[in-house]
Amino acid sequence: MVFYISFVAGAISAVFIIPLVYSVVKAFLGIGPSGGDVQVAPPIQEVIDAGGGRYRSEENDAPKLTGRIFLWFSNFMWTPFGRKWILDKLMRDNHLFDSRKRYLPEAATFYPTPPFVPFPEESVREDGRNEKEEIETLMYSSAHKNSSDSDGFVFPTILDYLDSYRSGRVTPAVVAERIIESIHASDSLSPPLRAFVQWNETEIRKQALESTRRYSEKDNIRPLEGVPVGVKENIQTKPYITRVGCGFIPIAAQTIANEEESEVVVKLRQAGAVIIGVTNLHEIGIGGTGSNVNDLHLTARNPYDTDRYPGGCSSGSAAAVASGLVPMALG
Repeated sequence: MVFYISFVAGAISAVFIIPLVYSVVKAFLGIGPSGGDVQVAPPIQEVIDAGGGRYRSEENDAPKLTGRIFLWFSNFMWTPFGRKWILDKLMRDNHLFDSRKRYLPEAATFYPTPPFVPFPEESVREDGRNEKEEIETLMYSSAHKNSSDSDGFVFPTILDYLDSYRSGRVTPAVVAERIIESIHASDSLSPPLRAFVQWNETEIRKQALESTRRYSEKDNIRPLEGVPVGVKENIQTKPYITRVGCGFIPIAAQTIANEEESEVVVKLRQAGAVIIGVTNLHEIGIGGTGSNVNDLHLTARNPYDTDRYPGGCSSGSAAAVASGLVPMALG
């Protein structure tokens, strides 16, 4: 009994002591993300003047795993021991910590570097129309082409949606119901389209009803009010799970919905867009076909020929727009 108690006590102590000792040694030896000298990166103009930079062509020092072994390894890697002993070593050996030790002396760029001169609001042409009216005319004439003038299908554009909403011909709430029906129908096909992999009907209707109210009451109508939009699954979007097209992420993480959103999604919501859901992609986003065989996603299909890939890695966004489910999707 005494032996068993001593063994258990020793094991428990090891669980806490070994990671602590390892962290201290790592800090003193300069191992991991916090160690090593800071490298000051040269200004980008110097790199351009010197003819640009080159990638280092090196062999990756990482295990080549597939199947169940890969699944077990990926789950173990996110345990406390895995993070300390495996993840840090893999990242260090493959130079993934280098960027954390690099200091960029230049300030971030928040505006386009080429000079931008907006069209003057009151710049009047000889025919009496100003530049802004001319641009809008060109956009609408391009968006409202007759289907007989095209060799392919013509789906409503963003401008078509906005024009229909403003004229009262249709409401965002009605459009949302049609999209929900269409997603279900597209995934009932054989093979299924699988453009969207996560969507929430209650959330879609909530956004659409708010846009419908704004149009009805003419209350602060925003630039993309009511326009349906898809978002790629590797972009954080509430209330969905950022699986990045993967089926092998730790089981616990598969049920954790996002509580925060990427800035691009925040901006879309502020502009009035209705986020329909998150779209499919090539597994891990690494590939140009869109192939994804895990059960959570399946492969998105080319809506014009379901025996072909839609391309990747933003396969679901491409399929969603090409099939007419939405006029716009982030990829």
